[in-house]
Amino acid sequence: MDMALVFLSLAKNNLSGVIPNSTCEASNLQVLELSNNKLSGKIPSNLGQCSKLFVLNLEKNDLKGTIPNIFANVTSLDTLKLGLNRLKGNMPSSLANCGSLEILDLRNNNIHGGLSTWIESFQSLGILVLKSNKFVGKIPLEFSNLLNLQILDLSSNKFSGIIPIDFMSLTEMANQTESTKTLEYQASIGVTYTNQMIIANKGQVIEYAKILGLVKSLQLSNNNLSSKIPWHTESLKGLIILNFSRIHFNGEIPNSLGSMVQLESLDLSKKELSGTFPAKLQQFTSLNYFNVSYNNLSGMIPQGRQLITFDSSSFSNNLGLCGLQNKISCSGSHHNPVSPSDKEDTTTVEDNILWDVGMGMGNAFGFCVIPNLGVQSASELWMP
Repeated sequence: MDMALVFLSLAKNNLSGVIPNSTCEASNLQVLELSNNKLSGKIPSNLGQCSKLFVLNLEKNDLKGTIPNIFANVTSLDTLKLGLNRLKGNMPSSLANCGSLEILDLRNNNIHGGLSTWIESFQSLGILVLKSNKFVGKIPLEFSNLLNLQILDLSSNKFSGIIPIDFMSLTEMANQTESTKTLEYQASIGVTYTNQMIIANKGQVIEYAKILGLVKSLQLSNNNLSSKIPWHTESLKGLIILNFSRIHFNGEIPNSLGSMVQLESLDLSKKELSGTFPAKLQQFTSLNYFNVSYNNLSGMIPQGRQLITFDSSSFSNNLGLCGLQNKISCSGSHHNPVSPSDKEDTTTVEDNILWDVGMGMGNAFGFCVIPNLGVQSASELWMP
């Protein structure tokens, strides 16, 4: 391997076999992009010799074993993408040395353990995707210190407990303006590596590159979280995707969620929610996906604005709901029963329009997260 090599991008080339140990001989390597191939075996433990490494993307291969403890000297790492492999075990302790990490994507592996021992090390983190692993324990309070976090996906794990109140004070998710972070890296040879987002959400796939700052998403679905939907969720007004489905929440839907007018996807399905349908939810103006099915909601579904555009599947299996959307008569009643929270708020709606989320690489627009190199077109990341 050429010692002077700085940028190596071989994504989407149908490569097979193991990653050669000679890769690590390129001590000046800044970007290593081998995603979307058929590479197998383990991640070489001597990758830690590449102390100048800024981007390591090995996602969507067939890599096995544990993530090696190689990050003690790779302190400049900005992007680490190891998703869609067959990795297992705990997070390596040396990863805590990567304080400048902005993107961490480990989706669809078998990684386990808790988060509290290492998450607070990443003060620059903007994108964290850990979906479809085996992480356990409570969501740590340290998340509230990640002020730059704009995309968080912890779905389909085994997290338990409640969502901490401080967790809802994430500054970037509360910010309704575009993030100023570019998530780009200029290699020393003049080539730009542009991080991109490809997010699959409810059957839609959208890809973001240059407008990545618009993408703000929170997905916690399919965990063992309990209690009620936090009333302070409405403080995250910059979100365009909010997915709390398949969580053991009970109680009413907070009326204040209606003030999150930039939302384009809201999923509160398959929970234990009860009470009347909040009237303020008809203030949404940008929704293209909405689901409150499989709950215990009651009353008339408001027919104003966008709620009237969703069919019965968005409201199904709520025995007490009625209205035009689910084609169930309200027995002559023309008004939705008003809950105490509905009486409080008559805020006018601001017409703010944004779009979806995901993670990936490339020069395009999407709903998953994937980083892209200015040399090789990025591979598309699948986010179920």
